[in-house]
Amino acid sequence: SALRVRALKPEMVLQLETNDVMALWSFFSGAKRRVGIRRQTFGRLFNLHNALQEGGQSALLFYLGFLDALGEEADGFRTELFAAEKKVPARPPVVFIHPGARLAERLWPAACWVELIALIRKQYPQVKIRIARSRFDAAVCAELFALVPRSWHCEWREIHDFAGLCAATADASLALTLDSAPRHVAAAYDIPTVSLLAHWIVKDWGIYDDARHGVVLSHTARPDYGIHTIPVAAVFAEFVKRFGKSGRRRKK
Repeated sequence: SALRVRALKPEMVLQLETNDVMALWSFFSGAKRRVGIRRQTFGRLFNLHNALQEGGQSALLFYLGFLDALGEEADGFRTELFAAEKKVPARPPVVFIHPGARLAERLWPAACWVELIALIRKQYPQVKIRIARSRFDAAVCAELFALVPRSWHCEWREIHDFAGLCAATADASLALTLDSAPRHVAAAYDIPTVSLLAHWIVKDWGIYDDARHGVVLSHTARPDYGIHTIPVAAVFAEFVKRFGKSGRRRKK
């Protein structure tokens, strides 16, 4: 409630989206600096405004506009987190797979994951394949677990919180992800990634260093993610490209 927000006595409030109720709560908070979107019903309740309009440019630049309003300079234009500790990739190399996402339309079919894992296992029999599963992955992981032969010796890692995700990711040699938090965590640990994304996601958020982080795109019209249309062969080709570079770096 507004009273509970008031009791927090915040020094600053950032409202990142247009929402009348949240605008009122922001005002009732009593914060000295209240940053919101200018063009909204209660925009006048904020004393600082994001100069950029949502949808008028990349989402990354839009959110950085809240820093501009505070007079703060963005530390670069990368979207990943920055991990405090870097870990040396495990030997034999570990391929970390996170097959889930919060939204069903961002998922890749379980059968495609199985086909991809089979290709990896055939060409790189020495690698360890670690598959994460959490409450966001329950359905697709249940299918995967039923389809993946035990003879492939995949490691299933239960993820219950952010610390567990970091622990499962940090020693990987390469991460295969969707549009989800593990993509950012892998980048934070400077782990090469191969991500399956809708083409308009890349436009909205920009891409990571292309030398380290590859993307395989669907080309369906917005707002359809179209992840299910991405062919296994394209993902495997990107995997071979990134994993090969990772292997060469380790030898050096």
